[in-house]
Amino acid sequence: MVTGGAAGIGQALAQRLAAAGHRVAIADLEPAEETLGLVSAAGSEGFGARCDVSSGESVAEFAGSVQERFGRCDVLVANAGIYPVRSFDDTTWEDWRRVMSVNLDSLFHLTKAFLPGMRKAGWGRIIATASNGFYSGLPDLAPYVASKGGVIGFVRSLAIEVGEDGVTINAVAPSLVRTRGTTEGPTRSWACSRG
Repeated sequence: MVTGGAAGIGQALAQRLAAAGHRVAIADLEPAEETLGLVSAAGSEGFGARCDVSSGESVAEFAGSVQERFGRCDVLVANAGIYPVRSFDDTTWEDWRRVMSVNLDSLFHLTKAFLPGMRKAGWGRIIATASNGFYSGLPDLAPYVASKGGVIGFVRSLAIEVGEDGVTINAVAPSLVRTRGTTEGPTRSWACSRG
């Protein structure tokens, strides 16, 4: 199961999982037809559905669809994220909460929905996308960087709790990745001006 799998890093991850023989469920606010085409081309089965990962109800509904289609989820990739670029002075509380709800609260909702099945099976993998920006800081992205620090803390703590149940949880922390979002979206000027 890949969140944010309609494009970018999530799309690449879904394609790679399909090539490794996994059936892939895509959760995204955007249509995932392109990704599902890549999954099919890799010789695997997939489905996608609209899911707001910041909503526990939406995640629970999607988890039910995964259960119905595939029986259980063995690999959860919590990749969905947003990164509005604006100075801290221009950041409102609503901006802050939106970033936290999508980037960090979603990991809580997803883990609550899928971890019990992994524990019952005695095996599971959870991979959360953090950011290399957590280690260096990034201008005009304070909520984003704070949320990714939260992801790393969550993963470190939960890994200790669930390891003995046959479930591993890890975070990956990529640097800036060339995707449509970073080359055409709001981070384009930041990326270009800072190399």
